[in-house]
Amino acid sequence: MRFTLERRLPAPDLADVVDRHWIVRWDLRGRPSFRQDILPHPCVNVVFEPSGPAVYGIPDGQSSHHIADAGEAVGVKFLPGAFSPYSRLSAVELTGRVVSFAEALGPEAAALEDGDDDADARIARVEAFLRAHPAEADEVPGDL
Repeated sequence: MRFTLERRLPAPDLADVVDRHWIVRWDLRGRPSFRQDILPHPCVNVVFEPSGPAVYGIPDGQSSHHIADAGEAVGVKFLPGAFSPYSRLSAVELTGRVVSFAEALGPEAAALEDGDDDADARIARVEAFLRAHPAEADEVPGDL
C-alpha cells in the first residue's frame, strides 16, 4: 500500500452540515518522500494529521503537503458555508488560513485533540462536538 483514500458519509443528523469524512493513509517507508498537491474546494476541513490537528479554512489557492514515512490524516469536510455557525472566526478570517481547533471553535474544542488516535474515535469526537454545540442560523459570525 502506498496511498489509500477512504470516504465516509456523516451521521444522518449531521448531513446538512458535514459533506463527508475522509481518511488518507500512506506508507512510503523505504521509498522517497512525496509532495502531494491539493486542489482547493470551497469549504472548511477539520483535520487530524501527523503534524497536529487543525482547522483548514477555505483555501485561497492550491496547496501541497510533504508526505514521508507512514501516516494517516483524518478529516471532516464541511458543506460550503456550514462551518460558520460553529466558528468563532468568520469565513473571511479563515480564508487561506490554518488555525487550531481552539482558535476556530473555542477553548472547549481543544478536547477534540485528546483521546484515541483511531480514525473512528476522531470522527466520533467531532460529530459529538457538533451535536453538543448546535449551530444557530442567527449566530453566524461575519460573512458567509
